[in-house]
Amino acid sequence: LIAVYVRIDHIRELEEKSVVVIHNVLSSSTLRDARENVEALSMNMEMSLNDEDVRQDQIVSIRENDEHSHGDALIHCIKLLR
Repeated sequence: LIAVYVRIDHIRELEEKSVVVIHNVLSSSTLRDARENVEALSMNMEMSLNDEDVRQDQIVSIRENDEHSHGDALIHCIKLLR
């Protein structure tokens, strides 16, 4: 699926800089829906176990086949990252 969006210059940038941003992969409505899906998962998030002098993030592991309802938009994003 993501192969539709990836061009040779993206691959070169990834090789050279170790990171690449591919614009316009998600529509604004899919992005909005994915953010809403993440917000709905917020009650399942746990605090990271970092030391006090390190940023304290809330984290949740997401798997397509776990017991949480993720929402279609978030699952779509997960599949794109594979």
